[in-house]
Amino acid sequence: MIVRGSLRRILAVLLLPVGLVCLAFPAAQLVLKDEAGLIDDTRAWFGAGTAEGVPTVSQVSCLSQRYGSSSQRGIGLSEWQCVLDLAAAAKPAEDDPFAGRSYDEGMKEYNRRLMAQLDGLRRGASLPSRLERVLPSDRSGDLPVLRRLSAEGEPPRFGAVWGGGEILWRWLAWLLVSSVFLAFGAACLFAAWMGRRG
Repeated sequence: MIVRGSLRRILAVLLLPVGLVCLAFPAAQLVLKDEAGLIDDTRAWFGAGTAEGVPTVSQVSCLSQRYGSSSQRGIGLSEWQCVLDLAAAAKPAEDDPFAGRSYDEGMKEYNRRLMAQLDGLRRGASLPSRLERVLPSDRSGDLPVLRRLSAEGEPPRFGAVWGGGEILWRWLAWLLVSSVFLAFGAACLFAAWMGRRG
């Protein structure tokens, strides 16, 4: 009986941190390292940020990853690691800076446009060439619209907006995974509590 009680207490000590980590995982997944980009993409979907001067998505490539059973009939979860290749934003066509202006005014306008182009090139050099997203479905070839969420002078951060209620499916997938972790964490804490009592 003494040995059994000691084993229960050791098991309780082991299960307690496992349960706490499982309970904290859903929130930590969003707050600490949002690999899926769920928060940024949700903010962009609701219209946060700006669409001006952002790069365009030229290509989306996704690879499937499955967790749990590898069988299609078994219990498992499939998700898609997607890479979004970015291209520089298209520059609007501009008229002749000398049209309808004197030579001096035309030179001023020409120099202003030249400085604006150089400033755009400097800003473009700091932009990422690709974004990564973890999605519940294959979005290969489906090009989202980007919105810039970071302020001027901050490291660039973008939200990607897909059509067809894609963001809803992503939140449902997060809720499904979170419910599994919460249930397992609660079971571990209950077993730890019962072990401490016994």
